[in-house]
Amino acid sequence: MKNILKISAVLLALAMAFSSCTKVQSSMSIDDIPYKATVKGCLVYDMGQGYSNGKYIQQINPAAGVKVTVRVENSQLDPKGQAQGYTVYADTTDANGIYEIEVPSTSNGVEVKVKPETFTGKYYEVESIQNGAPVMKETEVYYEVNEKTISIIPGDLAVCDGVYTCNERSAFEKFDYNVRLQVMVGKNSYSKEYDKDNAKYVITREYVAANNVDLTIDVNYSSGVKTFMATTNNSGYATFAIPSKERVWNASVRVEARTFGVSEFTYMAEEYDDKVGKYIVNEYTIEGGTFEQFSPSSNSYRTITLYGSDEVFVANQKVAMVFEPYASSEDFGYSSYEWNYISF
Repeated sequence: MKNILKISAVLLALAMAFSSCTKVQSSMSIDDIPYKATVKGCLVYDMGQGYSNGKYIQQINPAAGVKVTVRVENSQLDPKGQAQGYTVYADTTDANGIYEIEVPSTSNGVEVKVKPETFTGKYYEVESIQNGAPVMKETEVYYEVNEKTISIIPGDLAVCDGVYTCNERSAFEKFDYNVRLQVMVGKNSYSKEYDKDNAKYVITREYVAANNVDLTIDVNYSSGVKTFMATTNNSGYATFAIPSKERVWNASVRVEARTFGVSEFTYMAEEYDDKVGKYIVNEYTIEGGTFEQFSPSSNSYRTITLYGSDEVFVANQKVAMVFEPYASSEDFGYSSYEWNYISF
C-alpha cells in the first residue's frame, strides 16, 4: 500500500545531515528514522443529479483509483535542520476511495502536506422535463481538492478526508441556446406645444429614437468577456442574439453607445420677456456638439435576465444619450445637468 518515492539526492542530503553520528550513516535511509505516523482518509466527489425509478438522486461517489501524495520537508527530519528538499510518499485510493500512507516523524512531530490528484469527469443536472421525465445536461468538468497542511506526531493516525469540487472545463463549454437582448437608444430633445387653457407654449423635454447608433455590449462568460456589436434601426432599437448555455440566463452585461457628432442642436428655454410682461419659450440653435452616453454608465456591468428565442419575453435595456456642446459653441444657458431628472 505504501509507495515511497525516494530520490537519491534527497537521501544523500539526509546522509550528510546525519554524518556526525557514525560511519554507517553514509548508507542512511529515510526508513531508518524510528518514528512513524499514518495519514489516512476517504475521498468522494459529486457527479450531480441522477434519476432512477421515479426519484431524483445526488450522485456522491468514492474517488477510486486516485493518487494521493504526502510531502515531508527533509529539514524537519534533520536534527540540525539543514537537509534540503523534500520526500514524497504516495498511495492510490481503493474502490471505496480510501487511502493510507505511513510517513516518518520526529519525537516532536512534523507538518506534512496532503494533496489528492486532480481528475476529469462529467457533471449532470436537470435541464428540462420531457414526457414526464427529466432531461439531464452533461457538462465536462475537472475535480480537485486543495492541498492541506496537517500536523502529525509519532504513532499518530491523522485523518484527512476530502470532498472534491468540480469546475467546468472552458475548452468544453457548449452554447446550445441564443438569448436575446434588445437595446433602445434615445437622445435628448426639446419641443414645444401650445397650452390652450393657459394660452401659452410649454416645453416638452423627452428622449426620442436615435437611429444609426453603433452599440457594443460586453458579456461576462466563465471563460472571459465576449463582445458583440450592432447598430440601431430607425426606431432606435438594436437586437443582439447572444450564445448561452441556458434558455434563461441572468447575464452580466455592459452596454456602450458610441459617441456621435451633430452640426446643430435645438435648445428651448422659458424666459421672461419684458416687452410682453410674461414668460415665453425661446428657441436657440447651438452650433455643433456631440451626443454621449448619459445612462446607464458605460463603465458598469448590470445583471439582466435574458431569454431564449422561443420565449415570449425579450430583455430590454435603455440607453440615454445627451447632447454636449463643443467648447467653442455658444450654449445659450443650456446644461445637460437638468437631464438627471428626466427619465427615459
